[in-house]
Amino acid sequence: MNESGAAVQKSIFDHLDGDQQLAECFRQAGNVKTDWPQISFDSLSSRVKHRLLGLVHHEITFSIWSDLRAYQDAADLTQRLINRMESPFQVQGYFLVDFHTQEIITRPNKATLQWRSQIVYQALTQKRKVA
Repeated sequence: MNESGAAVQKSIFDHLDGDQQLAECFRQAGNVKTDWPQISFDSLSSRVKHRLLGLVHHEITFSIWSDLRAYQDAADLTQRLINRMESPFQVQGYFLVDFHTQEIITRPNKATLQWRSQIVYQALTQKRKVA
């Protein structure tokens, strides 16, 4: 992950920590929670869009998991995450030129008896010039 990707990730987690109910639902790496619903941070990939202008494109993916018999739990938590991510936040050292939801996919996993909602965000950052 490059410098701007690390800054975006930190800003997102700081932003989400501001919502205690969301923060309590996060699955920590290597520690699978047994209570549902829960959120996992799946990935963040970054690639330079325009080197001269300092533009970097980011794709951020979250998953929301819930018991198969509790679809409404997944739906409510998905909407809460979307609402939080749509509220403005800043990225230290960068302009957040664009941030939007790319896609939301919700489907049951009958093998594990869980619902999974996958939310993919797109972001574009530009390095702030120091005067």
